[in-house]
Amino acid sequence: MNYFPTAFKGASWFSVLRIVIRGLSIVKIAILARLLLPSQFGEFGIATILLGLLEIFTETGINVFLLQEKSDPEKYLDTAWVISIVRGLTICLLILLSAPLVSQFFRVTHIIPLIYLISLVPLVRGFINPMIVKFQKNLLYHQEFVYRSSIIFVESAVIIFLAYFTRSVYSFAWGLIISAFVEVIISHLFVNPRPKLNLNVIQAREILIRGKWVTGFGIMEYVYTQSDNVVVGRFLGQSSLGIYQNAYKLSVLPLTEIGEVLNAIYGPNATT
Repeated sequence: MNYFPTAFKGASWFSVLRIVIRGLSIVKIAILARLLLPSQFGEFGIATILLGLLEIFTETGINVFLLQEKSDPEKYLDTAWVISIVRGLTICLLILLSAPLVSQFFRVTHIIPLIYLISLVPLVRGFINPMIVKFQKNLLYHQEFVYRSSIIFVESAVIIFLAYFTRSVYSFAWGLIISAFVEVIISHLFVNPRPKLNLNVIQAREILIRGKWVTGFGIMEYVYTQSDNVVVGRFLGQSSLGIYQNAYKLSVLPLTEIGEVLNAIYGPNATT
């Protein structure tokens, strides 16, 4: 069977999606750079370093499992959703507990309330319908485009709106929280089937065992991509971190976008 037309169509849709996402990101950074200080970018960067670290170390591989499941992924839906909710709650609690230690490590104790607020992000995301993987599994790239671009647009709009009126670093956190709520609502309204609170212990064990390799890879990737941010934030301060993170994102933009497109088209779907 010739997969080239499907792969080409998928690559086209995903390329447009990445262009939209990165375009909004660049516009957002440009506008926020006029509204907020570099130190505020850095403060948010420190908070997201903690969020990213805990998300990696608690990664369950649910999405990859559902993508690669060849028999009937829908039978795992309820269990996958419960695992996702528990994971989100766990990350939230770990952020609350570790916030004082992280703020002391980076010598910015005043950002503890910001870290506490960001702890709501994984808690809300845990309720997203896991069956959003159907977009990729069934090669529904046009629906994936609408879904992802809508969420990114909401996040960018909220952050810019709040930053304009408040000039506060909390604009970032509220943007993430509100966009997470929007994603939960969309995933349950427009993606079928909808999950129920029903845990199957045998299925949970199967998901977690197969997902452990995703966790291992994620940890290595996190160390590779975030260790420089930790060093900059620790020794040069939040202002330098804010400038460094945005400069780095823009400088590696072409390379990362090509990699994202190829991974989406020939990654997990290649096994389905």
